[in-house]
Amino acid sequence: MNKCENCGYENKPNAVFCEHCGHKLNQQKGIICSNCHHLNPLNSDYCENCGTKLAKNGNVPPVNTQSFSQDHLDEQKRGDTARPVNPNNQGAPRNQANQFNQNNMGNQGNQFNQGNQFNQGNPSNPNNQFNQNPNSQFDPANPNNQPNQFGPGGPQKPHKKHGVLIAIIVVIVVLLIAGAVLFVTTSKTDQNSDKTTKSATPPTTQTQSPNKKKPNKDKSDDDKISLASVKNFMSDDLGESDGQTSAYFYDLNSDQHAQYGDDSTQRAASNIKLFIMAAAYQKVKDGELDLSDHYTLKDSDKVGGTGVVQQMETGSSISYHDLIKDMITQSDNTAANIMVDTIGGLDVVNDEISDLGLSDTTMERKLMDTEKLEAGHDNMTTAHDLGIFMKKLYNHQVVSKTYDEDMLGILKDTSNHSKLPSQVASDITVYNKTGEYNSYGVQNDVAIFQKGDKAFVISVMSEDGTESDQKEAMGDLGSDLTNYILGDE
Repeated sequence: MNKCENCGYENKPNAVFCEHCGHKLNQQKGIICSNCHHLNPLNSDYCENCGTKLAKNGNVPPVNTQSFSQDHLDEQKRGDTARPVNPNNQGAPRNQANQFNQNNMGNQGNQFNQGNQFNQGNPSNPNNQFNQNPNSQFDPANPNNQPNQFGPGGPQKPHKKHGVLIAIIVVIVVLLIAGAVLFVTTSKTDQNSDKTTKSATPPTTQTQSPNKKKPNKDKSDDDKISLASVKNFMSDDLGESDGQTSAYFYDLNSDQHAQYGDDSTQRAASNIKLFIMAAAYQKVKDGELDLSDHYTLKDSDKVGGTGVVQQMETGSSISYHDLIKDMITQSDNTAANIMVDTIGGLDVVNDEISDLGLSDTTMERKLMDTEKLEAGHDNMTTAHDLGIFMKKLYNHQVVSKTYDEDMLGILKDTSNHSKLPSQVASDITVYNKTGEYNSYGVQNDVAIFQKGDKAFVISVMSEDGTESDQKEAMGDLGSDLTNYILGDE
């Protein structure tokens, strides 16, 4: 190898200028192989590189006499291999007009081109044509007289590093462009997909009654209960009970409802007190009654049956609010009759019932009025009317939100949970009112069962039956419905 004194680069043995920095190299003497052009020591008989017999003392083996090829010129332009040059002809222009002087700089006939004859007077090369093979580019007899491969301006530095850098830049630019195109295409696809999805999915709206105590959940199919299941519960639990039994179910979330029995009118018993309470609160709203006012108990007010007021001393003072509360929570008959008289009689109660749209409910006698009862007058209602009243109360559609909430609070404190609520879990809120009249085998109950945002109404009226069977059947129904409807809360 021929090491550059300037940069230390290891050049080929026959290099004249450094392939790395262009610095002129010290010439090494030796014998150049006519076959592979490897520079061999002067005392070599055979080429160290290819084994070809070396020519000595001017006996140079003939070189391939084909003309110098365009491929060799292109190779020189690319700077792939630094070729030895004639130091006396370094500035000669590199084209077909370039004169390549072997021994005489004035030899104008020795031109360096594809078809130029090389030193026609050379007896060892009668055809004297420069070989197109890039490896056969010089006269072996004159290794120092070599064609100028660098072109005008002298030796040129190799361009490999520039080519690699340009290739890297091109690849990066192509990748960036491809990435940008892919990003734009993907973005457009996603936007179109979003538009398609939005257009295919109609907007959902939630409707809610302005008078609802609590907002209803969406009325989707998943939220709806199976009315068939509800009817099966009513039929299975109430079917074996003796007597005349009817029931009404209303889901306060989905507004679904179901009926059991013929829903004919039956004896209301103490359930009629619900409508007395509603009529009294309507008077409060109208400014005709103040519930904080007190009533003085008379002896004539006291009647038998259920309740605690009848046990109070005559002349006792009790507020109207407490009278209403005792009427509902203790099913007090004396308190009920006092309230009927206070608000204006049976007609006022019936007007309130009519205003509520309950056409199958009437109040024809006060509590424990056996004379009218024997005359065929009784207080009547249906399971349907009881259920609708409780639905309206829950939805604040009876008097007003304030007074309906007050009435619900009283119903929540009802002491008799021996029927529909008898088997329900303790975490379920119960608003109920019972009715019973043992002489006629009457056992009634209407209730709102609530847990979280879910609630439903169930009313059962049973007449001419056995009390124990009636209560057990109602308890089973209350348990089955609450487990089915409220059990997932």
